[in-house]
Amino acid sequence: MRNADQLIAIKELVHALLEEVESLAEAQDHSAALAEAGEGEPSFYQMIEAYEKYLIRRALAKARGRKAGAARLLGLKPTTLHYKMKVYGIGGGAEPDGCGAGVAAGGRVETRAGGAVG
Repeated sequence: MRNADQLIAIKELVHALLEEVESLAEAQDHSAALAEAGEGEPSFYQMIEAYEKYLIRRALAKARGRKAGAARLLGLKPTTLHYKMKVYGIGGGAEPDGCGAGVAAGGRVETRAGGAVG
């Protein structure tokens, strides 16, 4: 039975590593696409968006897909995480309308610490 438990743990680690590699590859692809499009270096906001997507995907992988756990890892309210996932197209489930994320003027999303992103 112990070998079976070890095998499960190894499979979970491999899955988490694959998620991490895919996130890194996606971030590199995004930067390369911007450069090929003649936009040169990505803007500050494009880099922030790419990094937020990376962090959200990584947290979801570490939390084994549990949004509440990922929100806790990121230090975000679950509603803020759900809003960001919806905006960035992360995840497959339908998100509830009016998820309660604090959206400031200009489309910025307020974090738990009171700062604004975007």
